[in-house]
Amino acid sequence: MNKISYGQLTALLLASDTFTLVCLTGNITAITAAGFITGIAIQILASLPALSCSLQGEKIINSIGIQWIYLLFTLLWGGLLFVRVWQTSEEIYIPSVFSDVIPHKLIITALIGIICLYVSSPGIKALSRAAVVVAGFGVLCLVIIILGAADKISFSYLTIKSSAGFAAELIKGLALSGSLGTFVILLEIVKDNKIKTTVFYFICKAILTCIVLFITTLVSGGIMSIVNFPVITAAQLSQPFSNQRTDSAFIIILVILAVISIALQATAASIIIKKIFPKFSRFRCSTALIIMSLAGLALSRANLYSSIFALIFALVALIPPAVVLVKAKGESK
Repeated sequence: MNKISYGQLTALLLASDTFTLVCLTGNITAITAAGFITGIAIQILASLPALSCSLQGEKIINSIGIQWIYLLFTLLWGGLLFVRVWQTSEEIYIPSVFSDVIPHKLIITALIGIICLYVSSPGIKALSRAAVVVAGFGVLCLVIIILGAADKISFSYLTIKSSAGFAAELIKGLALSGSLGTFVILLEIVKDNKIKTTVFYFICKAILTCIVLFITTLVSGGIMSIVNFPVITAAQLSQPFSNQRTDSAFIIILVILAVISIALQATAASIIIKKIFPKFSRFRCSTALIIMSLAGLALSRANLYSSIFALIFALVALIPPAVVLVKAKGESK
């Protein structure tokens, strides 16, 4: 199996994390940031069994039961990513002469799916290299947005109270932690030090989350209650150039992040499918993408920030590695 570096894994996961942050709906306040950072701390604790397994040389995804758990997880999270694409589709202009005949959602699914299939088919190594390039471009764009927002921020918005409360914001943050399960799946193919990999990823994730949420609060806090996607609104308001709007660039970034996020889940699902069905050597990624889109249709009316998703993602990261550790210790005795 192709090995990837800790930087490549971090780039892949942060692309997915960034996409979910960009697609946030509802009010974002300082309490939101506190809830999300606390959620990241919980995710670190949930990742410790997987890290311990990796350090001891134990394979987490080694039994048929655990393989099915992670396969269902990748398909579920991929379906939820499709839902987020559909929710933000109003921000993406897709000209089509068939828009009156073919549903808009189907057009977007087909276009995103074809691109994801092309990106994910070569394998995890090629996808991770693309993610590194995207990460570098994303950092540049983030710096431009921050510079553009400098004269538009108001620190008074930090005092805006959250109507949801800390507990609800914590659940929302955990419900967006689907990359945690992907982290567990891909940790065993990282060629670098696993501790360094884990620390580096979660530090980068915490920093990214703080920057995005605080910039969004400081820029769009005054109109938060009347916009659908506050992070996208903050990016649109943070125009760094006085004579030229950069909305098109933000839309392109959003599409790229969506493609990387969904392609990552398709690739992870392909890895698990290969373990479960060794003779299924072709069309693994395409099969995963089709199932994910169908899962998205089934979940399109679900509350994406529900405690159910938060619990599922935490348990997927925590229980299978813990079972492997207990079994390994029992065999050693």
